[in-house]
This record gives sequence, C-alpha cells and structure tokens, in this order.
Amino acid sequence: MTPNPRTTAPLRRTLPAWIVAVLIAIASAAPIALATSYPIEVRDELGHEVRLEAAPVRIVSMIPGHTELVCALGACDRLVGVDAFSNHPSDVEELPDLGSAFTPNLEALVALEPDLVLVDVSTELPASLARLDLPVYATTAESLDEIFDLIGRLGTLLDREAAAERLQSDLAERIEAVAERVADRPRPSVYYELDATPYSVGPGSFVHGLLVAAGAANIVPDDLGAFAVEPPERQTHLAQALEDFSDLLGEHEAGQVHEHRRPETRADVGRAAREKAELAVI
Repeated sequence: MTPNPRTTAPLRRTLPAWIVAVLIAIASAAPIALATSYPIEVRDELGHEVRLEAAPVRIVSMIPGHTELVCALGACDRLVGVDAFSNHPSDVEELPDLGSAFTPNLEALVALEPDLVLVDVSTELPASLARLDLPVYATTAESLDEIFDLIGRLGTLLDREAAAERLQSDLAERIEAVAERVADRPRPSVYYELDATPYSVGPGSFVHGLLVAAGAANIVPDDLGAFAVEPPERQTHLAQALEDFSDLLGEHEAGQVHEHRRPETRADVGRAAREKAELAVI
C-alpha cells in the first residue's frame, strides 16, 4: 500500500521525523502474518549473543518499563517474576518480587527457571546472570524512537511481532492526534520533575519527546542529558542553566503552576526551576 501524500504531508509539519517514519512504514507494509522462526540468535545492547530455541514462556523482567511492554504485547501470562518496582498492570503485583535491578534476589530468580530474563544495561545484573548461564537480554530505551525500536525487538523475541506492529501503530497514531490538536497553540514552557534531587528530563528522553509532541517547550537544556541529575553540590548549575535557557524562551507572564502527587517542600533548585516554567509536572 502506498502512503497518501495528502495525509502524510501535514505530519511532517507537526510531528518529529521518527513518528512520520513509523506511520509511513506501517501504511506501506503489506498485510502479512508475522511470526518469529525459532531458534533465533540476537545481540543485546551489551553485544552479548542471546539464543532462544523457542518462544519464551517463563520470563523474568527486572525493569518496570520492560514489564509493561511485555504485557502490552499480550504476553503478561508468561511473566513468572518481576523487580520490586514493577506495578503495572496490576496483575504483575501478584508475581514474585525479585528485588531491584541493583539489589536482586538472585537465588529466588534462578529458582524460577526463567527461559528469558530482561534487564537494564546500567547495572551489574547482566554479568551476574550470564555467569549463571541464564538467557539474558540487556536493553535500555530512553528516547521515544528507542522505545519504538524496543517494541519491535521484544515482539521478535516473544513471537509477538504482529502485536508489536499494532502497538507501534497505536502509539504513533495517539501521539499524532495530540500533536495535531495543539499544532496552532502557543507552546508553554514546562519543567517535568521526576524527584527533588533535582531529577528531570532533557532532550533525548521519551518524556521530552512526548512533551514536544504535546506542544510544550521543555526548559531543561541539552547539555544536561536525557535524564538530568545534579548532585547537591552542583544544584546551582541546574538552576543557572534553567535561568539561562529561559532567556531563549523570551519573557512571559507568570503562569499557573500545577503540582501533581507530592505536595511536600522541594529543594530550592526545584522551586527555581518551576518559577521559570509556566507549567510544572512534579
């Protein structure tokens, strides 16, 4: 099927290039049944080869995002254990708690006899599990395009490729719908606080991508990275960076600051950041 240029042209004006690419690819794809042919060998993000003889049916996920994606692909019933922070969908709270990725309960994990363990690349867990001769797939998705790519890779690993394509399509279309609704509206400056460290999101993070698609201007600058963390001794650096960046946004009237979930007092830098934004999500 050839994409309609009349429908894809507006997308190029309102959406990031990666969303346009996903939508065009989906529109161009032939309607064929997708299935993984086992055995398969893949490389994870640490460069390690992972071989699966068949579709995994005893999966352990040691990071919440991976847990949610497994369930979103319709394979929640294959999970046999999760990390301490996985709580969505609610069904996974009934599964064995295997600790965090940094302090895992390896004995309990091994006892579950998993045929696939999903882990983050930023911990020592991949190396520990590899020594135990368990099939480990290490991956991390920070940006929106990385999340879309991860959906496809997990679809292949779990023999849920058709479900992965549907999920990619659904997410891209939902983001597109939001972007079209706000395309002609003013772009409010936004500070998105993960915690009061301060810990926020910068360009390169999936939250930043969603903020931009929703018509917001993230006040965290590029040089602080995808997930901006500043230790206490350098908190003034973030405050100064936010102040400098606010000059690029131009002067604006003080807007309503909406606080969500945590009403307690924040660090001075958190307050300084919110004062530079028309909307704070904390």
